[in-house]
Amino acid sequence: MFRIRAEFVGELEVAANLERVRNFFANPLNFVGLMPGLEKVNGEPGGVMRWQIRAEVPVIGGINQLFAVRQTDDGAQRIEWGPAIDERKNLLKYAAAFEDAGRRTLVRIAQRVELRREQAKELHTLAGFIGESRLSSEMQKRVTSMMQTFLRSAGQALERVNREVEIKVLSKLDAQVEDLSRQTHIHTLARNVYAIYSVANQQHNSFATLQLFAPIEINGKSTGSQLVPSAH
Repeated sequence: MFRIRAEFVGELEVAANLERVRNFFANPLNFVGLMPGLEKVNGEPGGVMRWQIRAEVPVIGGINQLFAVRQTDDGAQRIEWGPAIDERKNLLKYAAAFEDAGRRTLVRIAQRVELRREQAKELHTLAGFIGESRLSSEMQKRVTSMMQTFLRSAGQALERVNREVEIKVLSKLDAQVEDLSRQTHIHTLARNVYAIYSVANQQHNSFATLQLFAPIEINGKSTGSQLVPSAH
Protein backbone atom coordinates (compact mmCIF):
# COMPACT_ATOMS: atom_id res chain seq x y z
CA MET A 1 0.00 0.00 0.00
CA PHE A 2 1.38 3.41 -1.04
CA ARG A 3 0.29 6.23 1.29
CA ILE A 4 0.80 9.99 1.41
CA ARG A 5 -0.30 11.83 4.55
CA ALA A 6 -0.58 15.39 5.83
CA GLU A 7 -2.37 17.03 8.73
CA PHE A 8 -2.95 20.48 10.16
CA VAL A 9 -3.99 21.84 13.56
CA GLY A 10 -4.60 25.53 14.12
CA GLU A 11 -6.88 28.05 15.78
CA LEU A 12 -8.54 31.35 15.05
CA GLU A 13 -10.26 34.02 17.14
CA VAL A 14 -13.11 35.81 15.38
CA ALA A 15 -14.97 38.98 16.36
CA ALA A 16 -18.38 37.36 15.86
CA ASN A 17 -20.80 35.34 17.97
CA LEU A 18 -20.49 31.57 18.28
CA GLU A 19 -23.68 30.75 16.36
CA ARG A 20 -22.64 32.74 13.28
CA VAL A 21 -19.11 31.29 13.31
CA ARG A 22 -20.33 27.73 13.79
CA ASN A 23 -22.84 28.00 10.94
CA PHE A 24 -20.09 29.23 8.64
CA PHE A 25 -17.65 26.40 9.37
CA ALA A 26 -20.41 23.79 9.35
CA ASN A 27 -21.06 24.36 5.63
CA PRO A 28 -18.11 23.39 3.36
CA LEU A 29 -19.71 25.32 0.50
CA ASN A 30 -18.49 28.46 2.29
CA PHE A 31 -14.89 27.34 1.89
CA VAL A 32 -14.73 27.68 -1.90
CA GLY A 33 -12.84 30.83 -2.79
CA LEU A 34 -11.31 31.06 0.68
CA MET A 35 -9.32 27.80 0.79
CA PRO A 36 -6.56 27.72 -1.86
CA GLY A 37 -6.71 24.60 -4.00
CA LEU A 38 -10.34 23.85 -3.15
CA GLU A 39 -11.90 24.21 -6.59
CA LYS A 40 -15.46 23.17 -5.75
CA VAL A 41 -17.71 21.30 -3.33
CA ASN A 42 -20.67 19.28 -4.57
CA GLY A 43 -23.47 17.84 -2.48
CA GLU A 44 -24.70 14.32 -3.26
CA PRO A 45 -27.63 12.15 -2.12
CA GLY A 46 -27.25 10.66 1.34
CA GLY A 47 -25.54 13.71 2.82
CA VAL A 48 -22.23 13.07 1.06
CA MET A 49 -20.22 16.10 -0.08
CA ARG A 50 -17.40 15.78 -2.58
CA TRP A 51 -14.46 18.18 -2.29
CA GLN A 52 -12.33 18.72 -5.39
CA ILE A 53 -8.82 19.75 -4.31
CA ARG A 54 -5.84 20.54 -6.48
CA ALA A 55 -2.32 20.56 -5.04
CA GLU A 56 0.97 21.40 -6.74
CA VAL A 57 3.69 18.86 -5.91
CA PRO A 58 7.32 19.28 -7.08
CA VAL A 59 8.39 16.96 -9.93
CA ILE A 60 4.90 15.44 -10.20
CA GLY A 61 3.11 18.74 -10.81
CA GLY A 62 -0.60 19.28 -10.14
CA ILE A 63 -2.56 16.58 -8.34
CA ASN A 64 -6.31 16.94 -8.67
CA GLN A 65 -8.26 14.66 -6.33
CA LEU A 66 -11.84 14.22 -5.16
CA PHE A 67 -12.59 13.60 -1.48
CA ALA A 68 -16.01 12.20 -0.55
CA VAL A 69 -16.94 13.15 3.02
CA ARG A 70 -19.96 12.88 5.30
CA GLN A 71 -20.79 14.71 8.52
CA THR A 72 -19.98 12.61 11.57
CA ASP A 73 -20.55 15.20 14.32
CA ASP A 74 -22.98 18.11 14.34
CA GLY A 75 -22.90 19.40 17.91
CA ALA A 76 -23.47 22.94 19.13
CA GLN A 77 -19.77 23.45 19.82
CA ARG A 78 -18.14 20.84 17.59
CA ILE A 79 -18.56 19.68 14.01
CA GLU A 80 -16.74 16.99 12.08
CA TRP A 81 -16.62 15.67 8.53
CA GLY A 82 -14.99 12.34 7.76
CA PRO A 83 -14.53 9.98 4.79
CA ALA A 84 -17.71 8.63 3.22
CA ILE A 85 -18.46 5.04 4.20
CA ASP A 86 -17.39 3.55 0.86
CA GLU A 87 -14.33 5.81 0.38
CA ARG A 88 -11.03 3.90 0.43
CA LYS A 89 -8.53 5.94 -1.59
CA ASN A 90 -8.87 9.65 -0.86
CA LEU A 91 -9.45 10.18 2.87
CA LEU A 92 -10.16 13.59 4.37
CA LYS A 93 -11.14 14.39 7.93
CA TYR A 94 -12.05 17.91 9.02
CA ALA A 95 -13.10 18.97 12.53
CA ALA A 96 -13.81 22.31 14.18
CA ALA A 97 -14.47 23.13 17.84
CA PHE A 98 -15.88 26.44 19.08
CA GLU A 99 -15.52 28.30 22.36
CA ASP A 100 -17.60 31.32 23.31
CA ALA A 101 -15.38 34.23 24.39
CA GLY A 102 -17.98 36.94 24.91
CA ARG A 103 -18.29 38.98 21.72
CA ARG A 104 -15.61 36.80 20.13
CA THR A 105 -15.37 33.11 19.28
CA LEU A 106 -12.32 30.88 19.46
CA VAL A 107 -12.16 28.27 16.68
CA ARG A 108 -9.86 25.21 16.74
CA ILE A 109 -9.43 23.47 13.39
CA ALA A 110 -7.95 20.06 12.61
CA GLN A 111 -7.64 18.53 9.15
CA ARG A 112 -6.08 15.27 8.00
CA VAL A 113 -5.53 14.19 4.41
CA GLU A 114 -4.40 10.77 3.22
CA LEU A 115 -4.06 9.33 -0.28
CA ARG A 116 -3.97 5.53 -0.51
CA ARG A 117 -3.12 3.45 -3.55
CA GLU A 118 -2.33 -0.23 -3.98
CA GLN A 119 0.61 0.80 -6.12
CA ALA A 120 2.46 4.12 -6.36
CA LYS A 121 1.98 4.36 -10.13
CA GLU A 122 -1.80 4.58 -9.59
CA LEU A 123 -1.16 8.03 -8.15
CA HIS A 124 1.53 9.08 -10.63
CA THR A 125 4.14 7.35 -12.75
CA LEU A 126 6.91 9.09 -10.76
CA ALA A 127 5.35 8.63 -7.30
CA GLY A 128 7.30 5.43 -6.57
CA PHE A 129 10.59 7.07 -7.59
CA ILE A 130 10.01 10.11 -5.34
CA GLY A 131 8.79 8.02 -2.42
CA GLU A 132 6.13 8.31 0.27
CA SER A 133 8.25 10.34 2.68
CA ARG A 134 9.15 13.12 0.28
CA LEU A 135 5.67 13.34 -1.20
CA SER A 136 4.13 13.44 2.28
CA SER A 137 6.55 16.21 3.28
CA GLU A 138 5.64 18.28 0.22
CA MET A 139 1.93 17.69 0.71
CA GLN A 140 2.31 18.70 4.37
CA LYS A 141 3.73 22.07 3.28
CA ARG A 142 0.84 22.60 0.86
CA VAL A 143 -1.82 21.61 3.39
CA THR A 144 -0.33 23.86 6.08
CA SER A 145 -0.16 26.83 3.71
CA MET A 146 -3.67 26.12 2.41
CA MET A 147 -5.23 25.94 5.89
CA GLN A 148 -3.39 28.98 7.26
CA THR A 149 -4.60 31.05 4.33
CA PHE A 150 -8.10 29.63 4.74
CA LEU A 151 -8.30 30.52 8.44
CA ARG A 152 -7.07 34.05 7.77
CA SER A 153 -9.54 34.56 4.89
CA ALA A 154 -12.42 32.96 6.83
CA GLY A 155 -11.80 35.21 9.82
CA GLN A 156 -11.80 38.32 7.64
CA ALA A 157 -14.98 37.23 5.85
CA LEU A 158 -16.79 36.48 9.11
CA GLU A 159 -15.80 39.77 10.72
CA ARG A 160 -16.87 41.67 7.59
CA VAL A 161 -20.28 39.99 7.67
CA ASN A 162 -20.53 40.61 11.41
CA ARG A 163 -19.85 44.33 10.91
CA GLU A 164 -22.48 44.53 8.18
CA VAL A 165 -25.04 42.84 10.45
CA GLU A 166 -24.18 45.18 13.33
CA ILE A 167 -24.57 48.22 11.06
CA LYS A 168 -27.99 46.99 9.93
CA VAL A 169 -29.06 46.37 13.54
CA LEU A 170 -27.85 49.81 14.64
CA SER A 171 -29.60 51.45 11.69
CA LYS A 172 -32.83 49.68 12.62
CA LEU A 173 -32.45 50.75 16.25
CA ASP A 174 -31.80 54.35 15.17
CA ALA A 175 -34.96 54.28 13.07
CA GLN A 176 -36.96 52.90 16.00
CA VAL A 177 -35.55 55.55 18.35
CA GLU A 178 -36.34 58.28 15.85
CA ASP A 179 -39.88 56.94 15.43
CA LEU A 180 -40.33 56.77 19.20
CA SER A 181 -38.98 60.29 19.55
CA ARG A 182 -41.41 61.49 16.91
CA GLN A 183 -44.30 59.79 18.69
CA THR A 184 -43.19 61.26 22.02
CA HIS A 185 -42.99 64.73 20.44
CA ILE A 186 -46.51 64.38 19.03
CA HIS A 187 -47.79 63.16 22.39
CA THR A 188 -46.13 66.09 24.19
CA LEU A 189 -47.53 68.55 21.65
CA ALA A 190 -51.01 67.12 22.11
CA ARG A 191 -50.72 67.47 25.89
CA ASN A 192 -49.59 71.08 25.53
CA VAL A 193 -52.47 71.88 23.18
CA TYR A 194 -54.89 70.26 25.62
CA ALA A 195 -53.40 72.24 28.51
CA ILE A 196 -53.75 75.52 26.57
CA TYR A 197 -57.32 74.64 25.66
CA SER A 198 -58.14 73.83 29.30
CA VAL A 199 -56.73 77.16 30.51
CA ALA A 200 -58.60 79.06 27.79
CA ASN A 201 -61.81 77.22 28.60
CA GLN A 202 -61.46 78.02 32.30
CA GLN A 203 -60.90 81.70 31.51
CA HIS A 204 -63.94 81.70 29.24
CA ASN A 205 -66.12 80.14 31.94
CA SER A 206 -64.92 82.66 34.51
CA PHE A 207 -65.78 85.55 32.18
CA ALA A 208 -69.21 84.08 31.48
CA THR A 209 -69.86 83.72 35.22
CA LEU A 210 -69.00 87.36 35.80
CA GLN A 211 -71.47 88.35 33.06
CA LEU A 212 -74.22 86.14 34.50
CA PHE A 213 -73.98 87.72 37.94
CA ALA A 214 -73.17 91.31 36.92
CA PRO A 215 -74.87 94.09 39.06
CA ILE A 216 -77.74 96.08 37.43
CA GLU A 217 -78.03 99.86 37.79
CA ILE A 218 -81.49 101.53 37.81
CA ASN A 219 -81.67 105.33 37.82
CA GLY A 220 -77.95 105.43 38.54
CA LYS A 221 -78.28 103.09 41.52
CA SER A 222 -76.94 99.54 41.70
CA THR A 223 -79.52 96.88 42.46
CA GLY A 224 -76.84 94.30 43.38
CA SER A 225 -75.86 91.12 41.61
CA GLN A 226 -78.72 89.76 39.60
CA LEU A 227 -78.91 87.08 36.95
CA VAL A 228 -78.90 88.61 33.49
CA PRO A 229 -78.49 87.04 30.05
CA SER A 230 -74.86 86.67 29.14
CA ALA A 231 -73.62 88.10 25.91
CA HIS A 232 -72.46 85.27 23.58
